[in-house]
Amino acid sequence: MNEPKKAAAEFKKLAEKYPQVTDYQHLAADYALKIGDKNSALAFYQRI
Repeated sequence: MNEPKKAAAEFKKLAEKYPQVTDYQHLAADYALKIGDKNSALAFYQRI
């Protein structure tokens, strides 16, 4: 995606709505790292 902040927000919504889907957790963490949000990325990785 060319808009990492927008993608990060969308993956965060999906990860929170469907916590059992680990793919969403991974994607949310990856995009959080891309936008420099290390704390959010760590939180998503800890949920897995």
